[in-house]
Amino acid sequence: MIYASHGIQARAADRDAALKLCRGHYQIAIVSGDQNLSGSDLTGNASRYGLHYRNSRAALLGRLRDADLAEAIRGPNGSIELLLGSADERAVWLSQNKKWRAEPHYLT
Repeated sequence: MIYASHGIQARAADRDAALKLCRGHYQIAIVSGDQNLSGSDLTGNASRYGLHYRNSRAALLGRLRDADLAEAIRGPNGSIELLLGSADERAVWLSQNKKWRAEPHYLT
């Protein structure tokens, strides 16, 4: 497990399954942790097309939720992250990390 941001690696099987649901470089970058799920790191021309990127993030998160592979979580500093893993693993991780909370309606 666990979340695909800040250099913390998800389990290889979960990450590979999530990558198979990605469509395009931007979605791959989100699952890989190279782009923020919130879109806060979009700059230049990309920032002018924020709605298109938001729709892409929403579509990816919807596919990941449907496959029960991931959910959005909010960190103690307000950041939005992608939590990869099975539902049981995510529940255990969230119970152990009380400063993080699930965001079930993020981008829905």
